[in-house]
Amino acid sequence: MKVTPELLEKYANDECSNQERDIIEQWLNENDQTEDEQEIPASAFLEEKLWGKIEAVIAVQPQRKKSIFQKKTTWAIAASIALLMCLSIFKYTAPSPEKIIVCQTLAGEMKNITLSDGTVVYLNANSILKIPEKFTSNNRIVSFTGEAYFEVAKDSLHPFMIQTQKSETTVLGTKFNLSAYADEDNTLTLDEGKVRFKDLKGLSKPIIVLPNEQVVLNNDGLTKTSVNTKYYKGWMNSYLYFNNESFLSISHKIERMYGVEIEIKNAALKKQIYKGAFNNPGINNLIDDLSFVLKFKYEIKGNHITIY
Repeated sequence: MKVTPELLEKYANDECSNQERDIIEQWLNENDQTEDEQEIPASAFLEEKLWGKIEAVIAVQPQRKKSIFQKKTTWAIAASIALLMCLSIFKYTAPSPEKIIVCQTLAGEMKNITLSDGTVVYLNANSILKIPEKFTSNNRIVSFTGEAYFEVAKDSLHPFMIQTQKSETTVLGTKFNLSAYADEDNTLTLDEGKVRFKDLKGLSKPIIVLPNEQVVLNNDGLTKTSVNTKYYKGWMNSYLYFNNESFLSISHKIERMYGVEIEIKNAALKKQIYKGAFNNPGINNLIDDLSFVLKFKYEIKGNHITIY
C-alpha cells in the first residue's frame, strides 16, 4: 500500500485501519538519510525534514491541476505531514485531563518558570500560563495569555505548542518573545530557530517565522517584518522600547510594568505616535519625559495617573 496525502490525513485524524496504521508508522520510522546526511544526528535530520516538508507544501500554488488535493486546504496537508514527522498523533486539543498548573503574574510583577521538559518561560506582568504537571509522551501543549519570553527545550520529535485566544504557535526548540494580551494584537518576535505561527480565525495562511523576524496578528490577518529583536525582550531588564506606537498602546505597557492605572482624557492623544527608549526609568520621570515630548499635562495620585 502506498503512503499518500489522503492516508496521512486519515492517520492524523485517527481514522486508519490497523493495517494502514502499521504501514504509515513503518514509513515514519524509516531512515532515508543520504550518504551526505549520515553524520547528522537523527533528531536534527528529522527536524530539517519536518520543516522542509512544511515549507514545501506551503509554497504550492493554488493553480495546480484538479486533483484530490483541492478538497483540502494547503495547510491542512502541511500540518498533517508535520505532525506525522514527529512520530506521534499530535492533535489540536487541550492538554489531557491531568493536573494543570496555573502560573500567573500581577501588574508590576515578573516570574521565571522552568517546565518539566526543561523549557524556561519568563513571564511579564498580567500574564497567565497554564501547563500540565508533566508533559505526556505525545505532545507539549500550553495555554497562554499575556507576554513572555520562551526558551523552548529542543525536541524535534515532540513539538511545543502555545495556544492563545487568537493564535497558535508551534516550535521544536527556539527562543522568542510572544505578546498575546487578550485585548491587543498578538506579536511574536523570533531570536533563534523556526516557528510556525497560525491565525485561529483563518484570516491568513499559517507562516514560518525565521530569526530576526516578527509576525503581528491583527484584525486584518498576519504581517511579517524584519526587526532588531533585542528591543522586544528588553522588558525582562526593565527596558522600555516604543517603536512608533500609539500612546494608548504605550499606556498599557506602563500600566503593566508599574502596576498603575492610566486615564487619558484627551482622545486625540491616544492615537498619537511615539518612538523612544527608556532604561529602567522611575514612573514619575517616565511620565514627565513623555509629557514633555507629547505635550500633555498629568496628575499622579497614588497608583492612578490622569493625563489631560
